[in-house]
Amino acid sequence: MEKIIIFDMDGTLVDNTGLAVAAACDGLRDYYRARNLEPSIPTREQVRSLVGLPAPEYFAGLLPEESRTADNCREILERVQAREEARLAAGEGRMFPGVPEAMAWLKEAGYSIGLASNCMAGYMEGNLEHVLDRDWFGSTACLAHRPTKIENVALVLSELGAVSGVMVGDRLGDVEAGRSNNLVTVGAAYGYGDRSELLDADHRIEEIGGLPGVLQNRIIIGAP
Repeated sequence: MEKIIIFDMDGTLVDNTGLAVAAACDGLRDYYRARNLEPSIPTREQVRSLVGLPAPEYFAGLLPEESRTADNCREILERVQAREEARLAAGEGRMFPGVPEAMAWLKEAGYSIGLASNCMAGYMEGNLEHVLDRDWFGSTACLAHRPTKIENVALVLSELGAVSGVMVGDRLGDVEAGRSNNLVTVGAAYGYGDRSELLDADHRIEEIGGLPGVLQNRIIIGAP
């Protein structure tokens, strides 16, 4: 097993629930105000359930189904993303507890680390600049690079010079992307995805601090 590990971002390393909800509400109010319409604002739980999906699905999901035309979804993406980036620049982004310690352990253990997200470029850059430490990652990719998580994981894997390793993420798409690229999959059960999305993951962790134990005891020196 090569010492390569690729992380999803939202729901795995980054916990931007509050930021995402506030930015969605702000952007939606802008959108409805421009049309002189009564706002239709999703609940916090509804927004949280969408986080981590591919960006087009996330932004479309903020609108009522009957309003999800291509033009409306594009406008919501632009309005909400601008609010997200502003809030990231203002320091509102958050990591899950234990992420810096887990990254330090991985570096000490000799791992090369990649990042693959379903987000757009501006949001990833905002997190790398204001939330995470970009020096942790040997390669990063988002929907600006390739159109699917599977392809972006393949891109990161290639840029890290590897053909095997570990994929860590909180949603079904992360498990599928890992399996499609022949990676051992670790489901982040503390993230945004429903636990049922991680049933096919090789391993599951309840917090990021559980990752070193999985790598030491179950992957490197043991069977899946």
